[in-house]
Amino acid sequence: MASIALDYWEDFYLTKGRTEGIETTKEENALTMFADHLPLEKIAKYSNLTLPEAEAIGKRHGYL
Repeated sequence: MASIALDYWEDFYLTKGRTEGIETTKEENALTMFADHLPLEKIAKYSNLTLPEAEAIGKRHGYL
């Protein structure tokens, strides 16, 4: 029984870590595109972010 609980938590944290890693990669990609002066719509499209998410990242890092 303890093994099942451990497997659940391992899966939970692996999934959470993977998700956080993907989000970090999206933001890093968007920042590279902001630095290259790409239009906001292209940044959102190519980094798989929504337009509001891309805009928030740009504002947070002083690109907008």
